[in-house]
Amino acid sequence: MTPPTVVLVVGVPGAGKTTVARAVAERLPRSACIEGDLVQHHFTVSGLVPPGGSPAEEADRQLALRWTNCALLARSFVASGFTAVVEHAVSRRSWIDGFLAETAPAPLSLIVLAPTLEVTLQRDRDRGTKQVGHLFRHMDAELRTELGDIGWWLDTSRLSVAETVDAVLRDGIEGGRLR
Repeated sequence: MTPPTVVLVVGVPGAGKTTVARAVAERLPRSACIEGDLVQHHFTVSGLVPPGGSPAEEADRQLALRWTNCALLARSFVASGFTAVVEHAVSRRSWIDGFLAETAPAPLSLIVLAPTLEVTLQRDRDRGTKQVGHLFRHMDAELRTELGDIGWWLDTSRLSVAETVDAVLRDGIEGGRLR
């Protein structure tokens, strides 16, 4: 990998995005980890409407703002010589296309963590906090349909975090290169 790069790690809730993204960033010499949930839920002090919340128009507007803020942070880190590892739940191609546009011209790799739905839901139940998999189980089929032809895909159902990170660093960043 030729730093600086934006590495976008996506998947459905419970796929392991946050854990893997942080672990990937920790193994790189100059990196930042940008968590989509943190950007929206921690920075918004009042008036938060989470993804899937009501009213739907406001939830979508705030989700778009979250993607934009992640892109702005990623561009800022890349401009300062850091690889920006961004993690975000996603199932629609339009969010990836928008993120690509907002991070241009920085090099960008898309890593799709795609354990089976059963494994994802079990991981979500096991984490103890932020159990949301049951609310977003529809995203698995959408992810596979809308993003099935882009990025570097990895079924992590039987992989440890260390094995997943090894695969991402060995093959995924170059294999997922979109720009």
